[in-house]
Amino acid sequence: MQQKIQNILGGLPDQLMRAAFLLEGKNNSQSSDDYLAELDFYLQDDLQKENGFFKLPDSPPLMEAQGNKKYSDGKQTLYKYESRYIPANSSITPRYRCHTKNMDGYLLTWQHPRNTTEKKPPLVLCVHGFHMGQPQRAKAMFKIRKLYSMGMDVALFIQPHHWRRAEGPFKQYFINAEDAALTIETFGQAIHDLHSCYLYLKNQGYDRIGLIGGSLGGCLVSLYASLTDDPTFIFSVVPAIRFDHYLDPRKGRFRFPVTKLHAKKAFTALNVVDPSHYTPKMSIDKIGVVYHQGDKINEAKDTKSWVKKWGITNCTSITGGHWVAFDSKARGQAWYGWLKDFNFISSE
Repeated sequence: MQQKIQNILGGLPDQLMRAAFLLEGKNNSQSSDDYLAELDFYLQDDLQKENGFFKLPDSPPLMEAQGNKKYSDGKQTLYKYESRYIPANSSITPRYRCHTKNMDGYLLTWQHPRNTTEKKPPLVLCVHGFHMGQPQRAKAMFKIRKLYSMGMDVALFIQPHHWRRAEGPFKQYFINAEDAALTIETFGQAIHDLHSCYLYLKNQGYDRIGLIGGSLGGCLVSLYASLTDDPTFIFSVVPAIRFDHYLDPRKGRFRFPVTKLHAKKAFTALNVVDPSHYTPKMSIDKIGVVYHQGDKINEAKDTKSWVKKWGITNCTSITGGHWVAFDSKARGQAWYGWLKDFNFISSE
């Protein structure tokens, strides 16, 4: 009974945030036929099947250092690179490219001092959540200073349409109920850019890279585990799995009456960005998950369904909602225990 009450109480703020999300909607001026035609593109058999939609780059991008500053005994560096993603659906390209700030990506790193002959320490690549792309927020969320103090180098991947990639501090174009097609392509860009950053870090000499993602970032690293087996591990925290609630066209602003057909096609198209639609390429013992039982931002039932389908055994369940958890120590124990199991925590 106590757990049930805690889950209800923890989920209350989530309900308010779900309602507030509707305020971020934009107007869609398409005709019904054009809207459905765009969705039909993602319903093609070759895109709905395993690894049909996501494409990974073969080489790292050209990174441009935007300057660095002292961080503890090491340094913090911000890198800028050109996103090389090309939308799978060419009809999306014009409005995809109109977001000019999003055409550049950013990667932050926190690195320990070392000479050129020293082997690089393990690195944790962090993938932030929705509206959590500001570095100060991300640094607090992932406790980057603590990770650094434990001997790891750390990097932060900035997701599309966040921080310097956003149109403005109060505008987001990642998740759009009125534009499921653009949202799907943004997921394609996010995976493409994440792998670009991963390849860059590998090219810098890191041979042990583990990924941790929270919420929207949890979805991204989970999808990434279905596309490559190269990372040392994937750790997914309160991951988003299904986006039907947020991308239901019946909650959007259209010039035409939205019917069950529009919703059905949108939900089917969203399969291509649902981790449970795929199978893992990574070994299951390299995938860890933490979810909150009363989470109403990213429904716990969707996470449990995905975990069961993939057969993930390293899964920690905590009472509470998306933001308000009642046993946060258990989450920390799972995460730091995971780092210890993979020898990421320095023994010195």
